[in-house]
Amino acid sequence: MNEIADEATAGPLDDVTDSGVFRAVLDGYDAVYDALPNSRVFTEIWATNAYGADFPDDFAHIGFLTVDEGRHLLQLLRLGGNDVLVDVACGAGGPGLWAAQQTGATLIGVDPSAAGLAAARQRAEHVGLASRATFQQGTFGRDVELQALVQRVIVTDDPRGAAERARESLPELSVEDILASPYLWIGTLESICEGVFAARECWGFSYFTVFDDSIETVTPVVNRLAGT
Repeated sequence: MNEIADEATAGPLDDVTDSGVFRAVLDGYDAVYDALPNSRVFTEIWATNAYGADFPDDFAHIGFLTVDEGRHLLQLLRLGGNDVLVDVACGAGGPGLWAAQQTGATLIGVDPSAAGLAAARQRAEHVGLASRATFQQGTFGRDVELQALVQRVIVTDDPRGAAERARESLPELSVEDILASPYLWIGTLESICEGVFAARECWGFSYFTVFDDSIETVTPVVNRLAGT
């Protein structure tokens, strides 16, 4: 009888997901991010009234951060090409990706909304930042497992030459940026394995994922990491 009474009096804020987010809040954000691509009028109204419509359209968001505020923040952070920016509650990734573009930093976005993260990944591809941006579902109060989506795996004795060739499709990155990126595995078996361990230590990645066309190339790396 008490259980029935408890269920009857339970409100929307009593329904919490395993990750610690109110279900009503999460469903609301998912609905917003799903609708945004077809809501040009809403996007224009929000941009004009919330942050002065000064953010580039490619990085539009549903927050209140202005470009001037963002620039001031970047000055304080002093981010560069060897730095990592973690954007917690990143949503669809607009400001975080803008910051990564402006500074050359690697971006890790974390948000509980699957719809927001899907939009962020699509946006990263669109603006050419997929090679140094990763988005992971998670929240503040719980442990987050960070995934790195490796864009390319090239096992070679000439990593600088391979990096130079990679720059043809990644002109925004220097050779040094490419060789230092945890999302681009270029080098000998030994150097790639060392880079994997370094990335786990530096950025806390829990696991790495590669594309299907890299499976054959990455197999010797996995065997070396496993000690086989």
